Amino acid sequence: MEKLNINITELLEIYNHVPHILARKATKVSLQEESLIQQNQNFIFLESTKNGNYWVVATEDNHYWLLPKMNFKIDSFKYDILKSLFDCEGYSLDDNRGFNVIQPAKVALIPTENLIWKLEKKGKLDFSNSITPTLETELDLANQKIETLTDRLDQVSRERDYFCSQTKDFIETINSERQIYQQQIDKILHENQRQFDALETQVNHKFTSIESDLNKIKKYLLLNNNKSPASNNYDYNKTPADNSVNNRLVEQSVVSSQKQTTVQTPNNYSTTTNDETVLPWVSTYNKKPSVFADYTTEIAETQESINQRRFGLLQPAVFQEVKKGKGTFWMLGKEIQYLIPKADFTINEDNLITIQTLFYCRGNMRFNAIFQLVKPGLLKPINTNQWQVAELGILYFY
Repeated sequence: MEKLNINITELLEIYNHVPHILARKATKVSLQEESLIQQNQNFIFLESTKNGNYWVVATEDNHYWLLPKMNFKIDSFKYDILKSLFDCEGYSLDDNRGFNVIQPAKVALIPTENLIWKLEKKGKLDFSNSITPTLETELDLANQKIETLTDRLDQVSRERDYFCSQTKDFIETINSERQIYQQQIDKILHENQRQFDALETQVNHKFTSIESDLNKIKKYLLLNNNKSPASNNYDYNKTPADNSVNNRLVEQSVVSSQKQTTVQTPNNYSTTTNDETVLPWVSTYNKKPSVFADYTTEIAETQESINQRRFGLLQPAVFQEVKKGKGTFWMLGKEIQYLIPKADFTINEDNLITIQTLFYCRGNMRFNAIFQLVKPGLLKPINTNQWQVAELGILYFY
């Protein structure tokens, strides 16, 4: 219950002239049913009710004051209750004029679970110096207008508070998201630095290894030169065949550490290497992929998986089932889930990087290039509606 920082004189001035100010600060109360029945002046109790005819106002000096509510209309029944709480000077049943509060009634708060007050001292009302019914009606209308304006002001205040609260929440959300993004950026930078350090270590190790091999070659050459003093210096008068002994030794040492690699052309491209297994339906797919439309599930990479790749996190791609026409890939099979491009799939600048993370791309890869499926990718389920790439497939581009 809100306590007001006013004294009793200020309370009476406010109530007798602008009572609507107290309307939102006071607690509405009514006599308890037992007090109505017993009508014992020493034991009158009031309790908080929604439609009470009286107000209890608390002040910061820990006093509780009882007043009739604003626009209190008196009849014979209400007067019986009113006179048990206030001394009514100059009141007449035939007179409809209002009253002024000379002294509010004093009540004491009872320490219970509910809000209950006990009357300690009656108040005093003066009906003799009050305004006429006409002026009272005009005052009531004026008070109603003031109350309407007060309600509107309260509404504006609530809207302002709501806007401030929303603005504060929005700023906090922005700051929280900024912090999350900054953490992700820091994580990516840390990971990139770690990879760079690891690469630098590998490069340094390679240089050290090469330098060691060169030193061994130098020692070998020096050893051979010492055995054949005549060959220490290159004789430009001799034929190339005579002076190529040392050169051949160097070439043999270097060539022996390299492996020969053969690049296959489209005409002799084999699909039966150790890491490529020919599936019966692959040739059908390459001839007419559209026939697989009714036997596959349309899937697309999740936004989270795409974002992870953009942030440089090298995680296997994750797919989820989508509606027909919304995906870019098909999932074929039940016991084993295969990943294959849709029938209308073409290479463009938007999916160029994506296709390279899902398939080994061989041949002449370029925009709008024709391709053949050599080996489908493999998927593994990670929940009821999502699958993760377990093994990359192979595409050959012409």
